[in-house]
Amino acid sequence: MNPTYKPGWDLPGGMAEANEPPEDTARRELMEELGIRLTLRGLLVVDFLRHGH
Repeated sequence: MNPTYKPGWDLPGGMAEANEPPEDTARRELMEELGIRLTLRGLLVVDFLRHGH
């Protein structure tokens, strides 16, 4: 994906809303950034930071 809000190419992604499961976050970010709806069959990697760190 070549985002319009920053230079260069990048993978879609973003931050989860409060109490939002990772699968829901992935679906929402794909829709927001690429305008597509996909059926997810699992997640390969989930990276997170605890609140306040």
